[in-house]
Amino acid sequence: MMNKKILALAIVLVVVLVGAGVAYRSLTADTGTQIKQSQEAANSQGGKTAKRQAPDFSVLDVEGKQVLLSSLRGKPVVLNFWASWCGPCREEMPDFQQVYTLYQGRVHFMMVNLTDGSRETQGKAAEFVRRNGFSFPVYYDTKQEAVKGYGITAIPTTFILDADGMVVNQSQGVMRKEALQKTLEQVLAK
Repeated sequence: MMNKKILALAIVLVVVLVGAGVAYRSLTADTGTQIKQSQEAANSQGGKTAKRQAPDFSVLDVEGKQVLLSSLRGKPVVLNFWASWCGPCREEMPDFQQVYTLYQGRVHFMMVNLTDGSRETQGKAAEFVRRNGFSFPVYYDTKQEAVKGYGITAIPTTFILDADGMVVNQSQGVMRKEALQKTLEQVLAK
């Protein structure tokens, strides 16, 4: 009798997990489609990122004002997705600060915090930035508009946009100062 109950419970658990997986895939199927297609194209081209228009989105600045990514056109943009609880994000932040200081005025930095309101809040993110003395601009993705538009599934993730708003490079995981500088020099040289 006990074995039948355990077997029935195991079957129910499997059905629930499969159902959850199917539901998750269907809900996220269109999320970041443009970025994912470009990633596939990049892989087929030997790892080079195919140039494509960056999806626009709106986030909040530290004063609570809405800012559109497209409002930053005219200069290259470093678009970084991060959260204060993310170890690799915290690891790369000092490098981003150094590069921000070097390129200030020539390159826009859009450090997009994944502000979900529970695990990450504006207060937690702002305290992390203040405590570490970072001066790069931080934006809060409170509606998850940027995350959805770029299909972000892991952080940190960084995109480099040229002055016309075209994605010219993307990197998932920690991006070191040298790699960021090299990419920006290539973008600025064009």
